[in-house]
Amino acid sequence: MRSRISGPAPKIDAGKRTTMAQRTWRFTGALLALLLGACGGGDEEPEVAITDPVQRCAGIGVQPYVANGTSCVPSAATPVVLLLVRDRDGDVGACSGVKVAPGRVLTAAHCVDAQTRAVAGIVWNEQGQATQIRASGWVAHPSFSEGDDYYVDDVAVVSFPDELPGPSAPVLGQRSPRAGQAILIAGWGAPDYTLAVGSAQLDKVAPDYLRIAYDGSLSNACPGDSGGPALRSVGGRQAVVGLVSTGTQDCKAGGQTFFVNLSKPAVLSFIRREVPQAEVL
Repeated sequence: MRSRISGPAPKIDAGKRTTMAQRTWRFTGALLALLLGACGGGDEEPEVAITDPVQRCAGIGVQPYVANGTSCVPSAATPVVLLLVRDRDGDVGACSGVKVAPGRVLTAAHCVDAQTRAVAGIVWNEQGQATQIRASGWVAHPSFSEGDDYYVDDVAVVSFPDELPGPSAPVLGQRSPRAGQAILIAGWGAPDYTLAVGSAQLDKVAPDYLRIAYDGSLSNACPGDSGGPALRSVGGRQAVVGLVSTGTQDCKAGGQTFFVNLSKPAVLSFIRREVPQAEVL
């Protein structure tokens, strides 16, 4: 689901899997300049989705732009990070990520593939000013691969030389979520390419993935959201249960979206190894 800003837009066939790697020119001028310079309760809460926009944005530490909106004001108070990725041809794309420890961000492995030459994180201070921080390195899960319907072990860790602003989100790795449970989805993707958060409901939980079936109600992940977190409320805290990976129908109604299941032992051990400071619940 990486979103690019240069070159022709690839065709997306209905019903086919897509990483939402559409190219787009819908970034603001200020952000484009940055691009070219190098979004309560316990786990036993009722199985309903959170639909109030203030609650959704508050779940990732920010405020909505408007009372009935879903886009959130960028803030240093959120662990959700915008990642800019430049490949060997000079094309720049965008993915989302989530900070899980000082200087460490989880994202999707397909965001930092073999063509990647540079990664930067865009962070905002409390005054709303954006800063670009270049990553010192990144590593994808060694077993990352394409499955028939979804990516397997689509998780990577991006490292930064300095601590990023904002809190670190805990990882819910000791127990897997269940089908029917509500999640929050956060990311920097379409349609507005701003920090946004939405509520969804899991329709299937498998060892490799979490899945939602989008019928046009609630929310879905879109281009640019790859690597963004799926969150569950645990003991009054929002914990990361999955990462946006791939989907069908290009985030339109009738499609399915897959998230990496962070409770999978091979995925959790990778996170523990690469980010020993990460808090695992």
